[in-house]
Amino acid sequence: MSSITEIYVCKPGQPLKKGKLFTSNDIHGRQDAELDATERCGSDGRIAKVAYYALQDDGQFKSILVYENPNVDLGSLPSNGHEREKLMSSARNTHALGRAVSNPSHSLFSKLMMFFTEELR
Repeated sequence: MSSITEIYVCKPGQPLKKGKLFTSNDIHGRQDAELDATERCGSDGRIAKVAYYALQDDGQFKSILVYENPNVDLGSLPSNGHEREKLMSSARNTHALGRAVSNPSHSLFSKLMMFFTEELR
């Protein structure tokens, strides 16, 4: 089992695949992910959602946690009324549809890992 965790950090209305990508070697389970998510959201109120995926040796992803910030700062949304309403509508739809999240596309790191592990087989 791999020890790499990919972390996607999204702003309000931002799709998961468009979120900022971080990696970590220190997050191995749900409790580690929850602690990290609360720290990230506590230090930056513009974060709306944080998703954690464990990278498996075969290149697949296993979802660890998708955390939605209950204290997101909606004041950071664009001041343009149309854009702001569009983002607010997207956020409402996300909450209405539940928490089903598809796995993100493979990162550059995971693609490299798959390439090199295939070469060794």
